[in-house]
Amino acid sequence: MLLAASLGGKGLSLKQTNSAPPGDDGVISYLEERGLTVNSTDARSATIWTSATSGACQVRFTTVAPEGWSQTIVAEQTKGTDDHLTYAYDGRFYAQQPVLRTRFENYRRRVVRYFGFVEPDLQIRAIAVSSACPPQVFGPDAAQRLSR
Repeated sequence: MLLAASLGGKGLSLKQTNSAPPGDDGVISYLEERGLTVNSTDARSATIWTSATSGACQVRFTTVAPEGWSQTIVAEQTKGTDDHLTYAYDGRFYAQQPVLRTRFENYRRRVVRYFGFVEPDLQIRAIAVSSACPPQVFGPDAAQRLSR
């Protein structure tokens, strides 16, 4: 009986995991509202980036793992460019991914889902913004909208 309840809870939590590509949750519409044209998703690299442009301004974003596994890859893919790399999480921007916070929150949400409650998936975004972008490329609500 306990085994059946345990497996049922785990199956429920797996069923609720979101595996949608980045941008399928309102980020693309937000970038379009800001006057950027969403160009493509680059699935050739280990990290799937979606890019948007407006003239010489280019913004790339990707959803990253809460455990921080993709930090090195993301840093490597933005190294040698004029891109400013930032992370959007929990309604704020960070210069580096707050791995302890995101890891803890991810595990907290998994426990909540394990007991059958609904918790949305954690959204942590790495955002690379080229130096050609004006400072107002993101509005005051950007961190909140990019990390929900």
